[in-house]
Amino acid sequence: MTYKLSFLDWFDDRKEEVEQKGWHTVKVEINDYVVEFEVYDQVRLMQDIAINVERAGYFTEERLIIVVTNVTRKNIEKAIENIMQYPKYKELGSMGFE
Repeated sequence: MTYKLSFLDWFDDRKEEVEQKGWHTVKVEINDYVVEFEVYDQVRLMQDIAINVERAGYFTEERLIIVVTNVTRKNIEKAIENIMQYPKYKELGSMGFE
């Protein structure tokens, strides 16, 4: 399956800042579809969950979330490579739009 992983243009220039914040958004283009993932490290995700529970009394998330040890290009690329093997993404890749 062919896919294209896109980082924001400034990602490499600010990679230390992204890793410290523990969060970043990436887009994956699979044929004519674009899937957006929110990538977190575990600490940042737990902080965001705690804040939401404190403010709203619950936590829910509509976005697609990936949790990695550290939010680095290498970890994100590895996670996406593995996730693209999931059946629902493989189906998108085999729809004949390549």
